[in-house]
Amino acid sequence: MVTTRTPLVMAHTTREYVHVPVPGSPDLTTAPELAFLATQGNPDEDDWHQAAWHEGTARLRVGPGGDVTDLDEGTYRIWIRFTAGPERPVINAGLLILT
Repeated sequence: MVTTRTPLVMAHTTREYVHVPVPGSPDLTTAPELAFLATQGNPDEDDWHQAAWHEGTARLRVGPGGDVTDLDEGTYRIWIRFTAGPERPVINAGLLILT
């Protein structure tokens, strides 16, 4: 289970890693994926971006020149999915607010 955290607020012109903590011991041999949705509902297959494991978090660079460059100012739900043995959870991990 991923712990929901305080909303992350960033300038939409910044390029920074978004870190999503993942407690427990997920299978770190399979890359996690993150999705950022401005609408309600679950991510579609084409919403996912490959992230990387880093010290117990899934991380992905967001912003100009990053891995995800198409986010305008607004509020986005952060989603994570990863493989953990026979399971593949899809979890709402919090909010990203771009100002």
